[in-house]
Amino acid sequence: MRKNLHYKVLASVLAIAGLYFYNAPAAWAEMQKVQEDINEIWVGNGEVNGNYQIPDNAEVYGWYSQYPTYGNSTNKANKNQITINNSTLTKVSGGFTVSIDQTDYSANNNTVTITNSCIQAVYGGESNSGIAYNNNVLIEGSKNAFDRVAGGTTAIGKATSNTVTINGNVTANSFIAGGVGNKDSIISNNHVIIEGGTVKGNICGGYNRQNANVESITDNYITIKDSAIVAEANLYGGFADNLYDDNAIKNNKLVLDGWSGTANSINNFENIEFKNVAFNNNSVLNLTNDTVQSDLSGVENITVSNFAGGQNFSEGDTFTLIGNASNSGITAQNFKATAGVTADVGGVIEQNDNDVVMKVNSVQLNGQTKLVAQTRAASAAFINQGTDLISDSLDTLSRDGNYGVKTFAAVQGNRSKYDVNSDLKINGWSTIVGVGNAAEFADGDEFSWGVFYENGSGNYYGYDSESAYYGAHIGVGKIISLSDSSDLDMYGKFFHTYTEGDSFTVAKDKFEFDSITSDRLRIGARVTTNKANAFSTYYGLAYEYEFNGDADMRAQNLKAPTQSLQGSSYMAEVGFNYQPTPDSPWSFDLNMRGYAGEREGASFNVQATYTF
Repeated sequence: MRKNLHYKVLASVLAIAGLYFYNAPAAWAEMQKVQEDINEIWVGNGEVNGNYQIPDNAEVYGWYSQYPTYGNSTNKANKNQITINNSTLTKVSGGFTVSIDQTDYSANNNTVTITNSCIQAVYGGESNSGIAYNNNVLIEGSKNAFDRVAGGTTAIGKATSNTVTINGNVTANSFIAGGVGNKDSIISNNHVIIEGGTVKGNICGGYNRQNANVESITDNYITIKDSAIVAEANLYGGFADNLYDDNAIKNNKLVLDGWSGTANSINNFENIEFKNVAFNNNSVLNLTNDTVQSDLSGVENITVSNFAGGQNFSEGDTFTLIGNASNSGITAQNFKATAGVTADVGGVIEQNDNDVVMKVNSVQLNGQTKLVAQTRAASAAFINQGTDLISDSLDTLSRDGNYGVKTFAAVQGNRSKYDVNSDLKINGWSTIVGVGNAAEFADGDEFSWGVFYENGSGNYYGYDSESAYYGAHIGVGKIISLSDSSDLDMYGKFFHTYTEGDSFTVAKDKFEFDSITSDRLRIGARVTTNKANAFSTYYGLAYEYEFNGDADMRAQNLKAPTQSLQGSSYMAEVGFNYQPTPDSPWSFDLNMRGYAGEREGASFNVQATYTF
């Protein structure tokens, strides 16, 4: 990479170029070898690259060419980078090319960054007869003063896809423009972005200068964002000092992104888009028209893409989008936009006296928001699955025929679908470890208890919510001997769980979960065979009914459809139990289940138990 500097007197000012530049043809071959390199210049506090002192009236160029007729060069000013900080200069240009024979010479992909400086003219890239394409100017800092700023300029060619981004205080006496042209120029797809600070002057998506005929100024954008202040600015989609064809300026767009405030005037926009709209007591855009009368007669489309979160909408609400818009005369047009992440708001945009207003005709919960309510039901269902694991673990304590203090550990995996308001699918696993006791009474009755730690993880939707839950269950059963090697276990169990409510915020929208109560009754039977062998097998059927299980949610005061686990489920199971010898303290249990009805799917459980 070359970072050479050459000083040359031009019109009584000092020019600093990123490459050596000579008038002599003999030096032209050397220029051709390096002109496509990326050249970088840093100017700060009166110094260039930290070494060379420069006067305040200097001109700084990433690449400078004024005599391209020498040789057969395809002379272009490309990919140069200039950074200016705390400096006073006459001109800064990412790249400058001039063709005296109107050969196509371009200035592309140059970048100029300005911070806290006073400069008469700033250009990302300049082409006399070619294309100024994809040049970028970034202005930051609390104090910047200019006469004119442009992303890319051309004299008789194209200025396209250039960008000026401002995030600081800027005063421009003449103009700030994404793209600038002259005679017969095409100025298109240029963009001015005002992200912050106070900006004063004429802001143009595309600008044609010097009273010359312009071919077209089309598809240019101005975006005003966040907390930017443009109260003393005039916004133009396209502007020409002397317009010969009224149709030359068309399809330019103003985008107001998360912004509200005042502008002096807006002109020559066919499209106005409101994004991330946050309403307050005033209009989103209020026009003062102090010095320049706004011309909204060409506005054909006003759209609302989405509203910022944390706002409540109701049918019949009216909000002002543009205040003091006396010349708009737009025709009524419908809109539908998302509010935050919770609601779909529909209505109409129309003229109301001197304002452009938005009337709300419908407010509905967003379809994606319903998924959040489903996840609440999923959490309750997953807790119930954990309760099943606890119940199964306690059952297994007495299955090996040994009595006394026992330790146990189990792992359960499940894949289930619940027939709630919308189908609910859960994939997850749970683990449990604990210590318990199985005791036999004189009449053959058994009683078991356990103290344990249970943990689980499931996946369905991405957000963070925490709720405490409580649970208890009770069961009774009777074992009937069918033969020396088989018996029948008939049982009934009742499960109760309670999950506390919760609230959280997503994109400023408040979500509120009600508490969930689940009450389940399960009745079933299990047949065990080969119980005298080391390997025993059991088969079972059960019926379960959920009496409650309602999950209710409100999102930004809109109630979501209730997701309910209530209903009947059917279960079939097969399991294997292994105890090496009748006196062995170890036993192992493997269980597989299938579900139908309200709950559909399958689970897999393996448990190890050790008796002291």
